[in-house]
Amino acid sequence: MIVAVAGLAVVFAVYFALGALPDGVKEVGLVRALRYALLVLVAAEGVPLLLRRWLPVGEVRGHAAPERVTA
Repeated sequence: MIVAVAGLAVVFAVYFALGALPDGVKEVGLVRALRYALLVLVAAEGVPLLLRRWLPVGEVRGHAAPERVTA
């Protein structure tokens, strides 16, 4: 639970930092698209990379590690 809250804190920090751009700049369509693309990139790749130490093994991308079957 703590890892999830820390990840959300990182995403919100990036969101608010990108929202602090001057209005004239952030209202341009291309800049707006790049802002949200960067936010998605941070949420999808940056946060798991940053918090990998505390995530359970195999669940970095939301998928549990496959169980090994021994015969």
